[in-house]
Amino acid sequence: MYRVMLVDDEAGVRSSIKAKIDWHAAGYRIDSEASNGAEALQPLSERPLPDVLITDVRMPRLDGIDLIKTCKEAYPGLRIIVLSGYSDFEYMKATIQLGVKDYLLKPVVRGELTALLARLAEELEADREREREQAQEELKQNQPLQMMQEQLLWRLVKDEWFSIPAVKERMQRLQLAALAEEGVRAQFVTAEMRIPPGRLDDWNERKDLLHLAFRMICRETAEKRGSIYTIYEVSHPAMMHFLIHLEETRRPQGFTESFVRELKRNIKTFLRLESVVGIGEPINGLRRTQGRLCVQYAGVESRHRVYGQGGGRRNDAGHGACLYAGSGAEADAGH
Repeated sequence: MYRVMLVDDEAGVRSSIKAKIDWHAAGYRIDSEASNGAEALQPLSERPLPDVLITDVRMPRLDGIDLIKTCKEAYPGLRIIVLSGYSDFEYMKATIQLGVKDYLLKPVVRGELTALLARLAEELEADREREREQAQEELKQNQPLQMMQEQLLWRLVKDEWFSIPAVKERMQRLQLAALAEEGVRAQFVTAEMRIPPGRLDDWNERKDLLHLAFRMICRETAEKRGSIYTIYEVSHPAMMHFLIHLEETRRPQGFTESFVRELKRNIKTFLRLESVVGIGEPINGLRRTQGRLCVQYAGVESRHRVYGQGGGRRNDAGHGACLYAGSGAEADAGH
């Protein structure tokens, strides 16, 4: 369903246009209205951008020409339909100079409006298809990089590196330079998806799909926040680890807790499953132990608590290591 903003200083004209056709059947809905250009600019900047703007050219305060000019600069992808009368030749010439190609003469004819919207719908769908293809292509290109980033972070956690300069150089190449800075503040979080006994009736195929969905939700939730790095270890498919870069100038207080709440909510909403989350203490710098760049990691105990001390112990269910940085502190996995 494509969204439309309708701008005209005459309420009767707006009502007439809304009554001309079955907008829903045409694949559109009138999402917002305004009586002049100035009134239209505020919702354009504050709400999700409509797909189509239908605007008159003669209006008080801010006319259609200035509105179109502003939209062309701020929202170049917005489709614009101009409404004009036979006496508005100079206005129409100005809109053509601004690159507007679609217009309707007042009073609007039902057939012309229907035909124009149908053509725009085809163009909008083609745009969306190109965006989907571009997103898929970017995903394909980014997947190898993401896998190498996760492998590097996992090796750091397991303390498998011996040369700090080599690690930092590798981080630079894998676009992880922000984590290689001196005194970087970071925090580890681990989420474990819990599948109740009998939920899948031993259908391993469905379990694999559930694990895939779990990983996708975790990654999408992290990507929306920015500077949260995911780490997945294939031997523990029901767990996902996160390295959160705590940039003091950008991160609000409680950022990690807010992320955890959103993550748990998404898992519950989309997978209908509960999750256990362990939160580690913030640390200054990826810890150096015996000259190595590394961090501690500890097990998720069966009573669902995460401990700073521990040598990678596993719980009774055989679940893998819960990443954790810090010493002696304790975080409730029920966050």
